[in-house]
Amino acid sequence: MDIQKLLAQSVIKINLQAQTRDEAFKELASLLHEKNLITDPDDTFKRLLHRESMASTAIGEGFAIPHANISDLEEVSLAIGKSDKGIDFSAIDAQKVYLIMMVLFPEGKEKLHVQILARFARILKSEKNRLELKNSQSPDEIRRVFQTQNAEVD
Repeated sequence: MDIQKLLAQSVIKINLQAQTRDEAFKELASLLHEKNLITDPDDTFKRLLHRESMASTAIGEGFAIPHANISDLEEVSLAIGKSDKGIDFSAIDAQKVYLIMMVLFPEGKEKLHVQILARFARILKSEKNRLELKNSQSPDEIRRVFQTQNAEVD
């Protein structure tokens, strides 16, 4: 699967209104539902919370990659949200999260899910990429960072 295709179909919101992690999950799940990318935002929210109860998906330096298996999902869905104020995710480095990259995947697509998470992690290893993402002011600017790191996953 082409990461660029996933990003083109993703929901990217620059000015998240959420003040908390849970509000951010609800806001992004609602956006995916509005775009008909998921059918049940409440179930999605519950699954994200369940995953988060195991360990925070905040990976440090202002980024989080929450992810969940959604049983009635047909294809991987992405939602990216940017918060100017930052959101507490109980990150290991105690920093607030400014960019949330939510990955929802259907049952049976665990390999693809892991590949997407690994791809995001590789992109975020670069300080240049992290700065560009934090300073992005539009969905296109966010997509551009990922386009410079273009790669396909199987």
